[in-house]
Amino acid sequence: MAKVVTMLSGGLGNQLFQYAAARGLAERHGAELVVDSWSGFVRDMEYRRSYELDRLPIDARLASPIERLPFWTRRLRAAFRKRLLPGSAATGAPSFKPGHRFRVEATDRAHDAGFLSQPLRGDVWVSGYWQSPLYFDHCADRLAAELTPPTPTRLPAIELGQRLRHNPGVAIGIRLYEEARNPGAHSSTGRLKAMAEINGAIEMIHARAPDATYLIFCSHRAPELAQLKTPSAPVFVTGEEGFADALESLWLMTRCRHHVITNSSFYWWGAWLAEALSPAEDHVIAAAANFINADTVPTRWRRF
Repeated sequence: MAKVVTMLSGGLGNQLFQYAAARGLAERHGAELVVDSWSGFVRDMEYRRSYELDRLPIDARLASPIERLPFWTRRLRAAFRKRLLPGSAATGAPSFKPGHRFRVEATDRAHDAGFLSQPLRGDVWVSGYWQSPLYFDHCADRLAAELTPPTPTRLPAIELGQRLRHNPGVAIGIRLYEEARNPGAHSSTGRLKAMAEINGAIEMIHARAPDATYLIFCSHRAPELAQLKTPSAPVFVTGEEGFADALESLWLMTRCRHHVITNSSFYWWGAWLAEALSPAEDHVIAAAANFINADTVPTRWRRF
């Protein structure tokens, strides 16, 4: 059986996309899925992120040092070529073709149908962000089961989850990229969504769910959050309120019926899993239109 070895990197949202795309590839071709949980983090000195899927019921084994080696040899060859040919630029074309053992995302990050359609002729190593559900729509049910976050153990999260069973929740996910030198670089338009634009999406959902409970998710209680206008007093799900566990926050997002999300892979997964885990409910998902990958937001979601 062929193997699909995927290198994970970045935060939890990025890791979920990378795993899901690799699962889609392995499922399409009947291959074994192997996860490299080391190579993408060992040099992450700036953000100090780490592997976070070990608490999820994923169906994949961890890569051995030998199975991780091709990622490093490819990286060394690229560095050698750069020194040998200074000024050479990467193209936007994907670096995979029939029989090629690497599938590396193109620099423009647009969805590439060849990722799934090209046959596997032996083991393949996958690297990139792959932030589009088009890579894994065909195995969405399996992924929903594998990526369902565990029930929290902390009482405040459990009680909030129980509250959402009786009142439909609206998850408002705000990503400010405050750790980045240029936050706008994470947007296709070069700027983040203004709070007034987010408030417009909140008004649209309020018309559908007038009695909803509003949860505001953010990495911290940023001053900008005071500009959000929710019809009722919101619950802040931030580190200052004790919500520092990403999987706990993800679990709470899956308990919400409606979502307003900015360009964040983490909040994207909160909305996608909520929809996948309760398909009988009437979900309204409003997603920012400035994701880097134009194919990240499903056509059934509303854009603002």
